[in-house]
Amino acid sequence: MKTKSIFIALLVAASAFALSNCSGKREHHHEGHDHEAEDTAAAASDSVATTSDAGKPQFDVDKVFQQQLAAVYTAYLALKDAFVASDDAKV
Repeated sequence: MKTKSIFIALLVAASAFALSNCSGKREHHHEGHDHEAEDTAAAASDSVATTSDAGKPQFDVDKVFQQQLAAVYTAYLALKDAFVASDDAKV
């Protein structure tokens, strides 16, 4: 019986610890560290890398497929708009 109550106490403590660390917020307060500057620098370097390659396609796609995909996308938008408007005749 004593072992069971110790086990339950450890289980509750571990669950509380896990839930307190899984809150989704990443706020760490350390003196001497400037995490905001590091995050800003990383974001700036990422944006520079993506903007230089923004105009270049990563791969070539067949023009016929592009036209087919455009037709499917246009039909999807019309269907979505009909569903949102609850217009069963258009759907």
